[in-house]
Amino acid sequence: MRNRLAFGDPQPKRQVRPWWKASIGDVVFGAADGIVTTFAVVAGVAGAELSSRIVIILGLANLFADGVAMAAGNFLSLESSEQALGVRGSRTPRAGALYIFAAFVALGAVPLFPYILGGSGPRAFGLTVLLTLATIFAVGARAPPSPAGTGCAAGWRCWPLAQAPPPSPI
Repeated sequence: MRNRLAFGDPQPKRQVRPWWKASIGDVVFGAADGIVTTFAVVAGVAGAELSSRIVIILGLANLFADGVAMAAGNFLSLESSEQALGVRGSRTPRAGALYIFAAFVALGAVPLFPYILGGSGPRAFGLTVLLTLATIFAVGARAPPSPAGTGCAAGWRCWPLAQAPPPSPI
């Protein structure tokens, strides 16, 4: 192998990625799961016509329990993969778990906002639906570029129906 410096080639520089680029997958995954699972809890409790207080209590319980489960699962998955492959990834399993938990709790709380702010009944649930859809769209729009594009075009990728193939003509 030739000496790169002897032939005037610059020494290859080590690329240092910002922390958020190494963990963006964890953030997007945690955020999307937090939003959807908390919305499911809110929808179930609201559908049963239970009080706003119950919506908040069960929603917060979901945020904590499921957030911890997601973080622990991510930690164990990354750590196991690193051990099995004998390599170290670009981020630590502990950091990945922290990012998943933080995103899960922060954005998973969005469906609870109308109830935390004193709302109740169908009006609060309607606002929950709108906030949930807007937050899912925002997560898709801010996620790394994909074949779907970036920005608003990418926001639609988080909506499963938007990705479904169009119906075939009869």
